[in-house]
Amino acid sequence: MTDLTIGCIYRSDKLRHPLIFLEHINDMEFKAVMLTHSSSKDYSDNIELKAEHFLTHDQSSKKLFNTQYDDTFYLSQVLIKKNDWGPYYQSGQLTKEGLDFILANLKPQPIYWRAYVNC
Repeated sequence: MTDLTIGCIYRSDKLRHPLIFLEHINDMEFKAVMLTHSSSKDYSDNIELKAEHFLTHDQSSKKLFNTQYDDTFYLSQVLIKKNDWGPYYQSGQLTKEGLDFILANLKPQPIYWRAYVNC
């Protein structure tokens, strides 16, 4: 199982968009939401985030995160991601307020990306 933390932002060479980890499903899959720059005008399921939803640096090492607020939106549809699409590396982290905001504004049923784009 991949060692990921809720509210942390991860990237992988196999993924186009960063993701926010939510929870493990099993040893092979986990739930996440996708970050994007596409607005809700372009895609109705995208919700705008605010700068205060993101930490700018790692709290222990003080290293700046690569993924920070930049007119950022997230897809409110929870997606099922595969552990073997990694390795995943942390590129950012949400604040508590950011995580609470996202958790309060999610579609309840997680689905695979292909199922979402084919809706």
